[in-house]
Amino acid sequence: MVTAIGKGNATITVATEGGEKSASCSIVVRPPELRIVQWCDPQLGLSDFQVGIERCKKTVRLINEIMPDAVLIAGDMVHFPENDEHINAFLEIISHIDRSISVVLTSGNHDVCEPVTVESLAR
Repeated sequence: MVTAIGKGNATITVATEGGEKSASCSIVVRPPELRIVQWCDPQLGLSDFQVGIERCKKTVRLINEIMPDAVLIAGDMVHFPENDEHINAFLEIISHIDRSISVVLTSGNHDVCEPVTVESLAR
């Protein structure tokens, strides 16, 4: 077993006790990366609802192919925040994002009703 102690390049060489056989390999140790997908303004319901559903499903499939560490869905998840069908459809679609991926939702102006209230933000 080999444990990295810092970033950089290294060559690992092993040999038999008598030295008659050996093998080497080069490795590169990189700092850990955080991979985030930012999905802005899905706005389900803005145009044709069924087309919007298919677009959102395709986005989820692509997210699952990429397998980022996290997904930030940044605002305007639905166009009509008072429409339960749109909200429920969006929530059902994003429930198919791989469970190992963290999902963060941030509301946009289309996700809350005017005037903005504690209740509209909670919804």
